[in-house]
Amino acid sequence: MRIRTVKKSKNLPRDVCRRAVAAWGEYLFGKRLAEHVSVTVHFDPRLIRTTTYATCEWGDEFPPRDFLITVSPELSRRMTLFSIAHEMVHCRQYARLIWRPIDEKTVRWKNEIYPADTDLSVSKYWLSPWEIECRGYEEGLYRMFMIEERRRGRVRNIP
Repeated sequence: MRIRTVKKSKNLPRDVCRRAVAAWGEYLFGKRLAEHVSVTVHFDPRLIRTTTYATCEWGDEFPPRDFLITVSPELSRRMTLFSIAHEMVHCRQYARLIWRPIDEKTVRWKNEIYPADTDLSVSKYWLSPWEIECRGYEEGLYRMFMIEERRRGRVRNIP
């Protein structure tokens, strides 16, 4: 997996970010697919003034293999890792064609058609199956990474 970081997080060192993305990428994509995936994590100060912690975009190729995760640089270390973990699950959904937009108003999720509710204030968005899956993985991916970091002597406790 090719991993790149752009700009800096206030609370997460670049090497920790890269190790987390590498660990989660191999776990989520599998070793074979991970070899063909590229992830750029961009800490964009423009997100500070919004309610969005992070976003995920992909390139024009099909199926997608190049991903851009944009994260607010002001988040705590824990929230930064949670946000990146969440967006990495979206990368997996796109790369494996589990979730993909059909047009402006609809998406396909596991061969079922859903409305593309992108309004964060609408409860349907938060209950969409792709968001539920991402939120379900956040804590587990975070803990898996922190346990490995602790095992290697890089952190003392797991917050």
